[in-house]
Amino acid sequence: MDLWRKIRYSILLIVAIMFLPALVTLWNQGTLHREFANLSTCWELEEYLLEARRHEKNYLLRFDTEYIDLQAGYHRRLMDAIERLRENRLIEDRIGALVHAADDYQRRFTDIADRIRNGDREAAEGFEMDEMIESARHCESLIRVLRDLTIERFEAIATRTQFVNVFSLLAALLVAVIVSGYITDKIVAWTVARERH
Repeated sequence: MDLWRKIRYSILLIVAIMFLPALVTLWNQGTLHREFANLSTCWELEEYLLEARRHEKNYLLRFDTEYIDLQAGYHRRLMDAIERLRENRLIEDRIGALVHAADDYQRRFTDIADRIRNGDREAAEGFEMDEMIESARHCESLIRVLRDLTIERFEAIATRTQFVNVFSLLAALLVAVIVSGYITDKIVAWTVARERH
């Protein structure tokens, strides 16, 4: 194999070696992006539950049925956000508990709202009301746990991603320097041999 062909193959090898860290970095960024999406969804859970609670309280203060629909809408958004988190293996065992708690809260609110619409304004007070508030608080605590677990996972993946990216880049640079040294050595040897002839 002549020298120029070896040089071309060596340069292609250097390019291929430098391409590998780029692939590793892209894969790590994809993983980091998915975890950030999970974290964003946890923040949405908090927001949707708070909005549902706000409309629940507005209904109980004003007895305006518009707030029932608004509260139900935020409950649907909450359930949709929970569904998006189901693929996160770290928290999948806790998702079932959150679904149950969110459904329990919604059922209790709907029962109280139905009783109020049927003329029983005392339904906004008493034991059922306390149970509804307790189920909402249980949802809040489960969402906080999910959020904290997701934050921990995001931070761990971010740290790992940084380490892997830097390590793969340094390893590729080391191999590229070795291959470049080989190419330089061959060029020098070829030049010296040519000058002797």
